[in-house]
Amino acid sequence: MNGNFHILKLVFAVFLLSLIGLKAEAQSSIEENMPTRKVDNSVKEDKKKYHSKREKLMYIYKRRTNGTLYGNPCALAVTHKMGFEYMAEQKSTIDLKSYWSRFIHNGWVKTKLVLRRGPWWKITVNKRLKDCQGSTGDRTG
Repeated sequence: MNGNFHILKLVFAVFLLSLIGLKAEAQSSIEENMPTRKVDNSVKEDKKKYHSKREKLMYIYKRRTNGTLYGNPCALAVTHKMGFEYMAEQKSTIDLKSYWSRFIHNGWVKTKLVLRRGPWWKITVNKRLKDCQGSTGDRTG
């Protein structure tokens, strides 16, 4: 009986190894048959548009979005040019823990902006946002 158990374990191990081998073979054949993004060789790809070397955007979380022109395409372009974007924080997630994590995160992002864009980055953004307000009709006063 002990010999039969060892044979059963051996058959089961061979079965599992064959399944793993089939799975790996199926994945490689699917990847080989998939077309690449550039299908026509006569058309040049705009590498700046699709493969930007720019780093990912940083996010500044705001509880109140006053003055950020949230949703305005001109303001979005201004903040993206500076390397960040304002994000509205949901009211349901506001508690002491989220307050401190937002404070630390925003402090880190603003420090990086000072190092990359200079100490006057906030004044520059506010000036450009006021220009966006005037050009898109968002100014109310």
